[in-house]
Amino acid sequence: MFIFKIIYKELVCMQSEGDKENKQIEITINLAWVKRNYAAIILITIILLSFWLRTFNFHQNWLLNVDSYFHYRYMKYIANGKVENLTLIRNNHLVNATYPLYDPLMEAPNGREFRPNLYHYLGAYSYLLGKLVIPNLELWVFLIYFPVILTSLCAIPAYYIGKILYDKRAGLLTAFLFLFNPSILARTMGGDPDNDCWVLLLPLVTLAFFLLANKFSEEKRMKRALVYSLFSGIFFAALAYSWVYWHVFYLITGFVVFKIVISSILDYLSGRKIALKNYKALAAVYGVTIATFFLLTVPVKGVGVITTSFFGPFQALQLKAEIREFPNVYVSVAEMMQGGDVKTIAARVGVPLFFFSTVCFLPYATASFIFRRKHLDTLIFVTLWMLGFLYASVFAIRFTIFLVFPLALASSIFLIKLLRLANGEDRGILD
Repeated sequence: MFIFKIIYKELVCMQSEGDKENKQIEITINLAWVKRNYAAIILITIILLSFWLRTFNFHQNWLLNVDSYFHYRYMKYIANGKVENLTLIRNNHLVNATYPLYDPLMEAPNGREFRPNLYHYLGAYSYLLGKLVIPNLELWVFLIYFPVILTSLCAIPAYYIGKILYDKRAGLLTAFLFLFNPSILARTMGGDPDNDCWVLLLPLVTLAFFLLANKFSEEKRMKRALVYSLFSGIFFAALAYSWVYWHVFYLITGFVVFKIVISSILDYLSGRKIALKNYKALAAVYGVTIATFFLLTVPVKGVGVITTSFFGPFQALQLKAEIREFPNVYVSVAEMMQGGDVKTIAARVGVPLFFFSTVCFLPYATASFIFRRKHLDTLIFVTLWMLGFLYASVFAIRFTIFLVFPLALASSIFLIKLLRLANGEDRGILD
């Protein structure tokens, strides 16, 4: 056990003037314990630094943008339990409701049906819990910190995804590069309770649980694998009750399909018999995840959940079509404008990330798989996510923030690979 000691000396005045005594205080740090738990220490530091950076300079007495007030208003409706000066009479019937059936500030003059989602309920009930501790807490003040907490928690699933697909250090670097990327910072600052924080967190948690399930299925630890599959399906359903979700469906499905197809081709080229039974564990993990998702969503949202899961990308391409019924605001909403060419997107997410992920990681991971049969899961997962959202980012600026994570992950893996080579942990670039 290595002990690091810090000796602190303090001059203490005695009763008689002029007499002084040296007082020593020893602070011991167990370096062996720090070494064992360095990942947790760094991860907690990243979370705290993320929280501080996003809130330390917030001095306004208001929230930051129009969308913030939309979410604020919906959370206030739910938290208050009633809305004063708002009629609940529709079609000559007085409706008894704890919140309005129609939002009077949407689609004037008749208003739009009040449709809160899971993010609004989470914010409202979290605020009510906060009031138990701070009775005078105002909702808008709470919403300065609420999105920052959710964003900072992204570090945990980001770390686990990097750890599963490469190692602990790649996970830590991924969490850091993702949380402190300028594109992510701009959309997740304190006082901006837009839903970006929530729709970034949920896919990461869903995919982290799915990758954990896949890892344990490969180790023949099926009980644990199926439990993590269940959690993956639950968080996947939570995303469906909050925002669009088809991209996660395609990532999970694409990962499974490509892994089975590529592995089968390798078996064929190696002269081995293609045995689909070898993929029963992976199929079980996928089946539990998707079945849980549909069981939790279809009874409430209808069979449209199934069709959207498969046809979501094609429906998204029609959002800005001029042929849709007027008014189609998607033709003028800033965040749905064209994202530009690849060079513009690279500048927006960070040129170093884009360089290391595309120019360095992809050739490295591809060569490592071809010549060493390593990192197939990593190659499939990162490539699907990266290319999918690179295309989506060209289509609309909004999707740029979802491209940051695969770029951060790919860059982290390559940089940690260079570190492993420098430390002599790996003998060659393809190991």
